[in-house]
Amino acid sequence: MNELLQFKLWLESLDFSTWPTDAETLDSWLDLRDAFEFEREWEHVVRQLQNLELEFPVQADQQPVLEDIQKTAFLAAIRVTGSSELAAYVSDDFDVLARATRLGFNDRWLNTLRLRYEQGRFPHGTL
Repeated sequence: MNELLQFKLWLESLDFSTWPTDAETLDSWLDLRDAFEFEREWEHVVRQLQNLELEFPVQADQQPVLEDIQKTAFLAAIRVTGSSELAAYVSDDFDVLARATRLGFNDRWLNTLRLRYEQGRFPHGTL
């Protein structure tokens, strides 16, 4: 549980204020996000986490923290960009990152996804 609370503090420390708000750039980011390579890697990580969660299910006291992480990420992204579609991707990313943190799951691609957020960048395209 402590790792999830630390993760939430990390999320709250991130700065998305440099992200664009113009529709053209956001659409370009979303197109790159929907590209085969990114989606393939994202789904691969999600499947691995789902398999691990069969062995180590989310505990009742962890579920509200995971939900709060998703909500916090969504609100942070929509506040800056105004794009609910982009905010949904951000929310999903932080759910996956939080679940990986909870499980101690390490993956090179997922580490790069996290690094993009740490750098204040929206992950898209080839990571």
